[in-house]
Amino acid sequence: MWGRVCRDHGIKNLEDIPYGKGFNYALDRWRELLEGLSALRNERKMAVILLAHSEVKRYDAPDTEPYDRYQIKLHKTAAALVEEWADAIFFAN
Repeated sequence: MWGRVCRDHGIKNLEDIPYGKGFNYALDRWRELLEGLSALRNERKMAVILLAHSEVKRYDAPDTEPYDRYQIKLHKTAAALVEEWADAIFFAN
């Protein structure tokens, strides 16, 4: 996604687009991908499985002690979009 945005805008790094807008452009590409996957799922009755790496992040909940948790290793806006799109998210160890 990032490579395509960089090519489309003639830059080397997504962060060369000021104010974090590069990540918003990449989010548009993610939406296109997820719409295509939804079409496969709905029109062709195909099961779609996405695989991702995970990372451990500290979570500071306001009502409990901080703790570490696993999450998808992806930019936070893209991860939120993919997590919302998915029917289920599993962790394999």
